[in-house]
Amino acid sequence: MGNGNNGNSRDDQIKKLSDLIKAVRIAMMTTIEPDGSLRARPMAT
Repeated sequence: MGNGNNGNSRDDQIKKLSDLIKAVRIAMMTTIEPDGSLRARPMAT
């Protein structure tokens, strides 16, 4: 078993993750309510 990086360097993996994040147009903002429940709402990036 390998380390799961398929021969890509750490820098290549970080670049790929960065590119994927940049392509995201909507994110979910999640906060904790006073009663402890979670509240999530969409936000444009």
